Amino acid sequence: MLNKVCALVLVGLLGGCLGREAKDNMNGLRYTIANALPGHEERDFLGNEFFEVYSPAITSRYSEVVWRTLPPVDLPEAIACRFNNSVIAVTGTEVNVVRRNGTTETSVPCYESYNHHYVAFIYGSGVELTGASLHRAPAHGVMSGHSLQVEFQRTEPEGSDTKEVVPGVQAFSEHNGNEARQSYHGLPRNMVQPIASPQRFVFGPMQINTKNPDGSGKRGGPLPKESQAPPGALYSGLLECPCTTRTKKVPAGFEPRITGNCDVTARAASPPECFAAAAAMQVTVLANTTESNTSEPAGCFLRSQSASEVEAVFNTAHSTVECSAPGATQTHGQFNSLVGVTLDIDAVADSVNITLQGPSDVWFAVGFNASAMSDLPWTIVVEAKAGASAVHERKLGDHEPGTLLTPELSVLQNDVQGSLRTVVVTRKLKGGDANRFDFPASGAGTQVSLINALGGSGVFDGNKHKDAAGFALTLVGVGARGGATCLCRGGTGTIDGLPFDPRCMGEPYSDLLQTHNPTCDINQYRGGIACCHDGAILLDADQEVPAEEDTVYFKWRFYFTEYNPAVHTPLIHLEWQWGHIEYDVPAAPAGTPPADAVHVLTTRFQLRDMMNLYGKPHCDPFTDYYCADVDRVNAGGVSLIMAGGHCHAPACISLELYNADTGFLVCRVVPVGGQGDSAFDEAGYLYLPPCQWGSAEEGLQAPPVLFLDTNLTSIKRVNSTVGHTGVMAIWQARGKYNI
Repeated sequence: MLNKVCALVLVGLLGGCLGREAKDNMNGLRYTIANALPGHEERDFLGNEFFEVYSPAITSRYSEVVWRTLPPVDLPEAIACRFNNSVIAVTGTEVNVVRRNGTTETSVPCYESYNHHYVAFIYGSGVELTGASLHRAPAHGVMSGHSLQVEFQRTEPEGSDTKEVVPGVQAFSEHNGNEARQSYHGLPRNMVQPIASPQRFVFGPMQINTKNPDGSGKRGGPLPKESQAPPGALYSGLLECPCTTRTKKVPAGFEPRITGNCDVTARAASPPECFAAAAAMQVTVLANTTESNTSEPAGCFLRSQSASEVEAVFNTAHSTVECSAPGATQTHGQFNSLVGVTLDIDAVADSVNITLQGPSDVWFAVGFNASAMSDLPWTIVVEAKAGASAVHERKLGDHEPGTLLTPELSVLQNDVQGSLRTVVVTRKLKGGDANRFDFPASGAGTQVSLINALGGSGVFDGNKHKDAAGFALTLVGVGARGGATCLCRGGTGTIDGLPFDPRCMGEPYSDLLQTHNPTCDINQYRGGIACCHDGAILLDADQEVPAEEDTVYFKWRFYFTEYNPAVHTPLIHLEWQWGHIEYDVPAAPAGTPPADAVHVLTTRFQLRDMMNLYGKPHCDPFTDYYCADVDRVNAGGVSLIMAGGHCHAPACISLELYNADTGFLVCRVVPVGGQGDSAFDEAGYLYLPPCQWGSAEEGLQAPPVLFLDTNLTSIKRVNSTVGHTGVMAIWQARGKYNI
């Protein structure tokens, strides 16, 4: 009976669509790609079947940000019925932003409603959204990606049916910003995104209301003081997410610096603030001193006195002297988390003493140079027993006990006082093999990332811990060989109550740290997605927020066919951004010719980095929509099928992706700018034709093959006539395992 009902509904809903040609696109556009064989730049969608779905309403006031997961929407009944207990293969998508009035809809120009980015999902009957994902805004870890932390779980135990090999959910997030409407989202022949028993659609936009509130229908509207858009700009300065006087930034604390100076905004404001910062470094402060000395660094610094003792100094002089501890060969660091950890490093003696303090009745462990077990760290485990045998070293697995290592540590102490066990071990700075952490020989100012855990019993039993946490321990130069370590206000903290931890990567991944890009420091941060959280108002506190609301919808079209595993190849998501997803472009010096006002960001990475950005080994492809498993890559590598750059109007010039091992230009994306005021052709805004690979018969170049250790280089160019915040240089791609 179900099949008969489904068939009747199918004819009623799709009968008018069957037989349509793929060139009859929803948006009425001709789509192009960047790297087709000559004469084949224009692309159509494969097949003649599609269905359409609307997002829930997105309602906001001028300058308001909507960035959250919207309520799920049922797919058309014809689709849910037809593919009940079978598999749909999505071959392409189109997307638009519309206003709806009864049966009438109009496309919205992006200078009235700007899509910063989005993530969309179709999921099947075998999975469900976790309760925490519904209506969730990106309240944690925003800076690590566009993610809305949408999570899915199985509705039934794992089995041996088709759901084990066919995903129960797919994400649609490539070319996912204002460029989405004009950028091509089709796939080459037989390349698909399959979904088992598709039922529902869920959508998470980041949408900014940029509709001029004066009612004129023209571009414009008030902007906050931090907006860098010049007068009369065709684009809205709101799309760069300027921070406002409504924004509440709270730095987390002070951090050591061993070279250069503290920026003025990062210096301690008073002696008490300086001395409190010194005490928080968890070194022994012999004295607190206030002085005015032009031969010492300005602001707050630590002056070494002995092997683990310092003097805290607040220098009121306007000095340009730099911090002077880069060559410190004696360093000390201490932090108390679940386990108390103290490091005393002496590079001259080639020794590091490690003191661990934890409960006396259960095992505890500390992993080095890691923020999660998936980093597979060198780990010291202490069991609840006396003597040297209580201590052993492991190379942890990903939520697995990992491998027991041959001991290199010498146990100097294992004492219990009351309920506290203190263990002191020592070893050389450099480990005996690649499984161990190498301690820095000159590490003043270095932060060592650590994870620690407490067990539920006295004997180590793998990943069965009762509590775990991560933290960072800071090394401070001490002793006659310790130098002077400046204390600068840290770059992390909270913005409007949400964590700000940019985690900017240094070379070779990017030069953001070396160039002190403001995006990496909460004290310098003046705009970007951290100031664009859900519900944010991008006007200053003294600017009235217009009362008028505007409602828009996202309209999606999905092209599809019936999945045939003998013919179709499922694709995996690949992505690269350098840990901190955005950066600032400083304005070129006044008078710089426009042709020379170009800011360049270069990042270097490997295929392994693209797969591990959101994927992980042994991920579940049924529920993990970004499952890219490095353990599935064999000697055949991974073929790129599609790749696109993601950047924002108005200044993006180009994105280039090179195979650094061969010098081959893999993909070059050049934005196409609009020329007028109508939707899809807005002057001051842009779209990005992606790269795509397939067969010569389709007019496509052959797919480039990458391996886990293939070195890649990305070069992003931006016009810097004026400054820009929240700039992005992301590569979003689809590939296939060559198995």
